[in-house]
Amino acid sequence: MRWAPLGVFVFCLVSSSQEVRNADNAGPYVEPPRTLHPSARVVFQVPMFRSIGRAWCDEAGDIIFDVGSPMSDKGPFLRISADGRSHVSYSLPQEASGFGNIVSTITPSGVFYVLFENFKDYRLIEFKDDGPVQSVTSLELPSGVDLQHLAIADDGALFASGYRSSRDPLEKPRTGFAAVLSASGKFIRDLSSIAPQISLKAAQTGPMEGDAVAAEDGRFYVLETKRVLVINKSGEVERELTFAKPAKDANAVQVDYSKGLLSILFHSVTRNSQDHTADVRARVLVINAQTGETRGDFVFAPETSESMLCFDARNGFALMAVDGVMAAKDLVPLR
Repeated sequence: MRWAPLGVFVFCLVSSSQEVRNADNAGPYVEPPRTLHPSARVVFQVPMFRSIGRAWCDEAGDIIFDVGSPMSDKGPFLRISADGRSHVSYSLPQEASGFGNIVSTITPSGVFYVLFENFKDYRLIEFKDDGPVQSVTSLELPSGVDLQHLAIADDGALFASGYRSSRDPLEKPRTGFAAVLSASGKFIRDLSSIAPQISLKAAQTGPMEGDAVAAEDGRFYVLETKRVLVINKSGEVERELTFAKPAKDANAVQVDYSKGLLSILFHSVTRNSQDHTADVRARVLVINAQTGETRGDFVFAPETSESMLCFDARNGFALMAVDGVMAAKDLVPLR
């Protein structure tokens, strides 16, 4: 049995309203977010599919999707090349079968990993680019930990975070867990003292905040509610980048790194009681990864009505799109 990670859901993206505070009544003028428009579309050579969770992108522009259930007998993960002309499926091996949970990630250079956990054993599966399994490594993690985020550097060092299991009612927050491990799966440093508690009740009513990504500079960038922690491979917190949420109801759900810049994606969710659907308004802050200085505040135009996939400092954003019956991505430059 496979469990989807908590807080993961499929969504449609609608444009965000752009309210500006009146300088006469509400303090200094606040510049509204810039609206970005797509400049091009890349059509994938696969039919449209449903994706759950976040997509993973490498520095070459390849994208890996979790399609939830296999498109073929090869597995539930689908990698599509930057030009959309080729794709690879990844199958889950015997080591990832049975009752448990999986967490996926990609290194900056493009190596794809899946972590399988049954809350006693934690097996990290590395895949070759063309689909087969490269290796399986057992991670030195304590029993009862439910991992939600995984980030792996190009040399195999990894950051993992989640929460510790409990018999307490759902309403009580779980104790946070975080650690840095070596490429061989050995424990390097426990970072649970700085890991936030996680409310499972809140996760059932909206997107769970937080994310983690390994960057080209060899560090881990760990997203929390109002800050990004920059952690090195020894498990030391090198700096803390704080940010102000662009809206009161915005949840920080995704962080991406590219060439010294961080993209922080926020979701504001409005639930429609009549048809039981949810509208998700997306907004993105781009900040300097060294200083935390805000370099841009963006929303996407109404015609980009699907989820955000990637951020690239040179090319901007890539958003999921549909072109007839084919899957596609819209390219949205920073301009």
